[in-house]
Amino acid sequence: MKKHSKILLLILAISLVTGCTKKGNKDTRVYTLNGEDNFMSLDGGVLVLDDKKGTFKGGKIYIKNSDYPKLKYYTISYYYLRDNSKQLLMSNTYDLKQGEPESIDGKLTGGISSGNMFENTNIDDIKDNFFITIDGIDEKEREAYYSIQLNLELIHPNDNEE
Repeated sequence: MKKHSKILLLILAISLVTGCTKKGNKDTRVYTLNGEDNFMSLDGGVLVLDDKKGTFKGGKIYIKNSDYPKLKYYTISYYYLRDNSKQLLMSNTYDLKQGEPESIDGKLTGGISSGNMFENTNIDDIKDNFFITIDGIDEKEREAYYSIQLNLELIHPNDNEE
């Protein structure tokens, strides 16, 4: 399963790079985004930044612990820390009042595109301070909160490119 995610991530990154880089625009940077702990992992996230806008695709959540409850209401948020303050990048809320509680295993977390995604922020200053959180209510009305620190790795341009 992870092999398929990595292949899909590579195809997505190449598509984003070739679609977002125009001749003469050497400022486009592409980052992969992933992270894990003992409980869950996130794989397949991509961040593309150029001088005009940013495009963010959150990736896919994988649950490692079989005891993880199904959720009937939850919010998946991405944020980074800047000057000891949380800066929200994206947040999606899912309310399943009418349906059955669901597992978030294999859940795609969405994306966003914006002209001022990291305004007044140097990406190198925050790449070690990037997080995903899942905050919700499970099927037994208990609070469920999880947070993972994510890794941003620059994949384009790399040292071998001109």
